Amino acid sequence: MDPVNTPTRFGSGQAVRRLEDDVLLAGAGVFTDDVAPTGQLRAVFLRSPYPHARIVSVDADAARALPGVAAVYTGADLVAAGVKPLPTTAGFKRADGGPGVSPTLHALAHERVRFVGEPVALVLADTLQQARDAAEAVSVDYEELPALATLAQATAPGAPTLTDAAPDNIAAEMRHGNAQATEAAFAQAAHVVALDITHQRLAAFTLEPRTVLAGVEDGRLSIRMSTQMPSGVRNTIADALGLDRAKARVVVGDVGGGFGMKTGAYVEDVALGFAAHTLQRSVKWVSERSEEFLATYHGRDVQSRAELALAADGRILALRIASQANCGAYATGTGVAIQLLIGPWVQTSVYDIQTIDFHYQAVLTNQAPTGAYRGAGRPEAIFNIERLMDEAARQTGIDRIALRRRNFIQPAQMPYKNPMAQTYDTGAFEQQMDQALALADWSGFESRAKDAATRGKWRGQGIATFLEWTGGNVFEERVTVSVQADGVIEVFSAVNAMGQGIATSLAQLVVDAFGVSIDQVRVVLGDTDRGDGFGSAGSRSIFTGGSAMRIGSERTIDKARELAAKELEASAEDLQYAQGAFTVAGTDLKIGLFELAGRQPDKRIFMDSTSTVAGPTWPNGCHISEVEVDPATGAVEVVAYASMNDVGRVINPLIVMGQLDGGAVQGIGQALCERVVYDGDTGQPVAGSLMDYAVPHFDIVRADFVTRMDQSVPCKNNPLGVKGVGELGTIGATPSIVNAVADALARNGLAAKAPQLQMPVSPARLWELMHG
Repeated sequence: MDPVNTPTRFGSGQAVRRLEDDVLLAGAGVFTDDVAPTGQLRAVFLRSPYPHARIVSVDADAARALPGVAAVYTGADLVAAGVKPLPTTAGFKRADGGPGVSPTLHALAHERVRFVGEPVALVLADTLQQARDAAEAVSVDYEELPALATLAQATAPGAPTLTDAAPDNIAAEMRHGNAQATEAAFAQAAHVVALDITHQRLAAFTLEPRTVLAGVEDGRLSIRMSTQMPSGVRNTIADALGLDRAKARVVVGDVGGGFGMKTGAYVEDVALGFAAHTLQRSVKWVSERSEEFLATYHGRDVQSRAELALAADGRILALRIASQANCGAYATGTGVAIQLLIGPWVQTSVYDIQTIDFHYQAVLTNQAPTGAYRGAGRPEAIFNIERLMDEAARQTGIDRIALRRRNFIQPAQMPYKNPMAQTYDTGAFEQQMDQALALADWSGFESRAKDAATRGKWRGQGIATFLEWTGGNVFEERVTVSVQADGVIEVFSAVNAMGQGIATSLAQLVVDAFGVSIDQVRVVLGDTDRGDGFGSAGSRSIFTGGSAMRIGSERTIDKARELAAKELEASAEDLQYAQGAFTVAGTDLKIGLFELAGRQPDKRIFMDSTSTVAGPTWPNGCHISEVEVDPATGAVEVVAYASMNDVGRVINPLIVMGQLDGGAVQGIGQALCERVVYDGDTGQPVAGSLMDYAVPHFDIVRADFVTRMDQSVPCKNNPLGVKGVGELGTIGATPSIVNAVADALARNGLAAKAPQLQMPVSPARLWELMHG
């Protein structure tokens, strides 16, 4: 074995360079748009220009007659063909006890459009330009209806409705906790802190837009696409088209970012599947950037009233949250669950709070639907509690570090059940904070603030101590392991790559188990014919998929041990395995793993393994930032960022740090610059391109990130001891940055303005708050 390619060097815990990168950097990646079957049709969607209107008629005759046009489909065509609607609010309820409701979500709008950008017709032609020309030739007669452009409009008495099933435009509603006990705690509190918080709507910006290539192979619907969850998408499309799921296949190649936005099937996916199946031809659609802003599921968009009751010594007595989530024109199951259930699971965070009163409503408006976006409910919850903690410290005069210490859940309380009945298996939250304080040189801040003042800048210091939940609440995962006679171990997992380096981490786990060189491991992902599974969402890939890979590898070795025992005419119990070979203890009898595979009838040792972890993981951390505010312009610079992160055992430090820092940049983007805007009078989207929407640039943080991981508190719910990491940075960054801006204001005589800070803290908005 090559001494520079040993298992010790390339196993878990090592900063192995990503195996995926050489191909991608060489421009040899295979994204969906790179695959172009001969004779493929190009697809263009005609979209609604109105936020709310009745479709009076659609005339596509002129479009169908144009050169190169193969077909034009409308919502009425798909309904007549029996295409079923996509699922929405199943499992949730309204306040009256009835089931959650949503307008019917058709693959193409039928009879009514409910947001600007909703697809109305699908045009297919030989070339993209022909499809575009034909889309312009489709004539749609609309009858405009009153639009509900904001939450306030949608919930106003007597407001127009998006569906008769929701006369108040409330799609679903949930209450958690004990309202009476909470009210009693507030009545006896020495201090009550209240904040009105806007979690603005965000666009899930990925380098690769949604892309779909649908066709028919061997009589089956075959779809190649950019998605995080191939099995779930396959199931939704097959069910909508009335196909047996075995008659459909989804394949995923390289994916240029997901961030949760690519976790499920979209209406466009179903329409394209229908077209391919009906025409028996390959059809390709590549979403344009403007379409992504209009019709891809957005994130966040919640209005919260957050209140904290404290005793005189700073002990938290109760927490009360009332939130309205703008779920857009269609209440998707994911969009509702994120705000009504998943976010509340972590709302009390790392603090010992048992008395709560939470009230959440999912509201229908004439905006694009919302869904999963990095963090998915947890950023909103953590922002609420961390903003409250800092404001409570200001109003009570208690030091904000001392206030957190006073309320932390202690390690001796583990396992700890929070008031949402979620059990934290491990956690040493004060330990994380203490390490972060040292890392950030918290005590040396005053000298840095004085230096900033000499330059005319207001320096502020922000902190967030927090945890999150990971898992998607699907803890089972399947893998296959194939030891092949040619010296390769091929493994398949249903978790999916989307730029996060999961193939490298899985390969390292295979190296751990088998003791072979990493170049002998081949990782296969993204093919429903190879195996089903939940996919990648909720930061679950390593702790479910990785654990399944470890267990599947160990089961393969156990199977190989039995086969080796027969070959060596020895007892399996006497065999020892190390670095790709079995030996009989106390003898020189030996057989190599790949030689053993070559002696099998099909020249391989194969294992199909399904395993389950015991529960979710609870990664946590402390993120500390420093900003400098220019009082003359309102400009905010992030000048320092340090974080200590408990992500359990680390498989690949390089990948984990990339996830933490990349996530933090997205969180900083929400704090300082990102916002999807709809005109409050017309319901028209204002941010429809990168000219209107400010994504964070590489220089949004002036200083280098100082990022560390604490591996001393492994998770007890999976055999690897790992905790999810993909969303932790996003969740911690946003409150840390906004708390730093609030601190800068308070230190310069504007403490009364601090509670009024709202995201994004752009220069114009901050200047208006400071001077308006």
